[in-house]
Amino acid sequence: MSRFFLAALIGMTIAATASTSASAYHCLARSPNGASGAAFGVLLVRAQNIAMRRCIFAGGNLNGAFCHIAYCRPY
Repeated sequence: MSRFFLAALIGMTIAATASTSASAYHCLARSPNGASGAAFGVLLVRAQNIAMRRCIFAGGNLNGAFCHIAYCRPY
């Protein structure tokens, strides 16, 4: 019986922490030459890195036009 209560307590704790409003981030990276990249991530740093990488692969580092993070918002 105590195993059930312990499992229920752990399950409710995980559900409560996973359903917070800032559980993910949406970031957009842009370049002056028009290249851009967007990404979603649970961690802010990871979302920024993926957005930057996608912007660079889209041609954002050509002719001295470098990508930068335009915005990051909780999703």
